[in-house]
Amino acid sequence: CGVCQKSFKQSSHLVQHMLVHSGERPYECGTCGRTYNHVSSLIRHRRCHKEATEEAGGGGGGSVAPAAVAT
Repeated sequence: CGVCQKSFKQSSHLVQHMLVHSGERPYECGTCGRTYNHVSSLIRHRRCHKEATEEAGGGGGGSVAPAAVAT
């Protein structure tokens, strides 16, 4: 990484890492609109909606899809 000097074996990992420096957050929660720079963070976040829905007697569910990435 040209910003923090961190190195990666795979170029795709560097591309994902650069989101930290750019501030880009391409993954959006379809329920509440919060955005994340890693899909894993969005998936972890979506669990809170599922748990809240189940506690309220609903079925939870829903799917996770990344927002379109602007280039």
